[in-house]
Amino acid sequence: EGAISLEQTKNSYFFKYPYDYINNQIQRMDLIEDKLVKSFESKLRIDKKELINKGDRLNGLSPLSILRRGYCYMEKELEIVGSVVNVNKGDFLTATLFDGKLHCKVSEIMKGDLSLEKKKF
Repeated sequence: EGAISLEQTKNSYFFKYPYDYINNQIQRMDLIEDKLVKSFESKLRIDKKELINKGDRLNGLSPLSILRRGYCYMEKELEIVGSVVNVNKGDFLTATLFDGKLHCKVSEIMKGDLSLEKKKF
């Protein structure tokens, strides 16, 4: 029985053609490497798009970006003015825009929810 199994092993494909087995394993490893590289490249593309998207969203929230869209913020004596109740007629305010500052004098105060007013063009 031992002689038969030794003879079978000796005549097996693996022992007759050892380089074929090695070449098959090399080919298999090349395919695995190609899959791994493609997987990493795909993941990198997805992560890059996601990073760009998050960067764009973050940039849209930056104060300078908001000022570039036409907004400004008002200061009175180095304090941010958030409401007309903090301002009096004749006060001097500083309006900060994306490309500079304006020094303004309040000539009129209009209280109320201006978003509901009908705009006439």
